[in-house]
Amino acid sequence: MNQLQGSCLCGGVRYRAALPVSHASHCYCTMCQKQHGAAAGSYANVASAGFAIEQGAHLITDTKPAWLPHA
Repeated sequence: MNQLQGSCLCGGVRYRAALPVSHASHCYCTMCQKQHGAAAGSYANVASAGFAIEQGAHLITDTKPAWLPHA
């Protein structure tokens, strides 16, 4: 297997990422717990050159939490 594939929970957005994973981690902060509905959020870093949205790009939004300063 030379790539990862996945989707959002509803399947509207699908993506693929070329390996290798440069770093993987879990975050246990309360924001990640709420976002994931679990005890931790899991993350994997891959090179942006090998990352592609295959379906549903129009469904992706870029949002900032209210507590972040506005640029």
